[in-house]
Order: sequence, then C-alpha cells, then structure tokens
Amino acid sequence: MKEKQLPIQLETIKLSQVAIFKHNENGLPTILLAQRINPNKIYYSWYGIPGGKQERPYETFEQIAERETLEETGILIYPKKLIKIRYSYYPPKDTNRYNTINPTKIKTYIHPAYNQEPLQMEPNNHRIWNYYTKAEILDHIITIPELQLQLNTIFYTIENYQKILEIRYKQEEELDSENKEQFEKMKILEFTEKEATDFVNKSFESIQ
Repeated sequence: MKEKQLPIQLETIKLSQVAIFKHNENGLPTILLAQRINPNKIYYSWYGIPGGKQERPYETFEQIAERETLEETGILIYPKKLIKIRYSYYPPKDTNRYNTINPTKIKTYIHPAYNQEPLQMEPNNHRIWNYYTKAEILDHIITIPELQLQLNTIFYTIENYQKILEIRYKQEEELDSENKEQFEKMKILEFTEKEATDFVNKSFESIQ
C-alpha cells in the first residue's frame, strides 16, 4: 500500500504597509507615495506607500510597519497612533502576484506625518517621496493593486482619524478600569510568616 503523503505546510509571508498622511495648504488630505524603480521587484514603475515583509522571527505586523517605514522614509511611527484599515489574505499563486509560492497576509495602516519630512532612504528602490491628494492619484498615478483596492477607505479613514483615535482611547480606558477592578478583587491577602506556615500546614492536613 502506497504511503499517503501529507500536504506541505507553506510558511505564510507577512507584509505591512503604511499610508503616511498630512493635509496640504488647501486643507486636503494627502498620502505619501513613491515610484518603484527596481526592475527586479514586482510592480516596477508603479507607485506605492511605505511597506515590506517580515524579516525577523516573531515580528508583528505593527513592528514590520514601524521598521519598514523608517527604513524607506526615515519617518518614525508611533504604535499608538497606527490605525489598521484592512487585512488581506492571498493564497499561493494569487492574482496580485505578491507571492506565487507562499500564502501571504497583508495589513494596511494609516499614520500622521507629524511634521516629519520623508527622506530618500533607498534610492535604488524608490524615487523621491511626495504627497498626493486622492484626485491626483486617480488622475494620473498608477498604484500597486493592494493600494488601488483601498484608496477610498484610506482617505475616508484619514478624514475620521481623530474620531477613531478618540473611540480607541475610550475603549482602552474602559478596559484598563475593568482590569484594575478585577485585580483589586483578586488581590491575595498579605500573610505573616506564621500565618503562611499555618495555612500551608492546614492545607496538607486536609489532603491527607
């Protein structure tokens, strides 16, 4: 009888990308884009936001977002200011060509620029970083498919960024309050050395 072969478990690739945003002189929201100029990488000549794949074991999506943004633009990410707007999963040989062998997970975030100016950190991979409005992007810029899919969501979330952040902070405060209350209820009474010894002795006596 031929031995049944188990399916090979392919390692999942994790990617993160971040839409860094600010408002221009007319008060319109803009996001940071650069043209991809490395012919050996996918989506050559298309525009994208900062991002990349996991490089260290156990690196979280948020940590990937922080590291990649810093490596590509020199912009610092504040974890508590990151807002996730989309999670995507592509099986092997997906149509978006992110990877043809391994399954791929992608998380997209938005984050304010906070007066930080982008730097051209990887001149072999990207042209100069610039900010663009939604209208400018739709008018004449070809972006990578994953960005095309969520352009409307990105700009909608930017418009409501402060409200979303306030809701998140309120939820965190409520959770902290609940945890503190539970902790107070579960506090262990402080024993003297004699009381602790008596307690242990009685415990042993009850199970003999």
